[in-house]
Amino acid sequence: MIGMYLPGILYVAVIPKGTALPAWGIAASSASGLIQKMGNFGWFLALFFGFWIMYSTAISNVDLVVRQSTDMLWFSSERLRKFAKMDIRKIYYPYCLYLQSGLWPI
Repeated sequence: MIGMYLPGILYVAVIPKGTALPAWGIAASSASGLIQKMGNFGWFLALFFGFWIMYSTAISNVDLVVRQSTDMLWFSSERLRKFAKMDIRKIYYPYCLYLQSGLWPI
């Protein structure tokens, strides 16, 4: 729950009350406010935390898709389990590489 409050606290701290914010520019407005209040360090913080949130979300989503798909394949196909010699890692890691390689059609 605190993760939902932190952006709001940040906005209140760096954006003056009554500022009209564009619909798709709220994050940019808070980054600009950080730069005005903290200088280059504020710019670095905005970039770093924005990257970290997007990166961790992408990694967890990829892992979620691969794990769920591998589990469904594993428990639905006895032939696949025999092919992998009862070692799920032989399915999980190649499938993970395949999805991350971008070779699959969208």
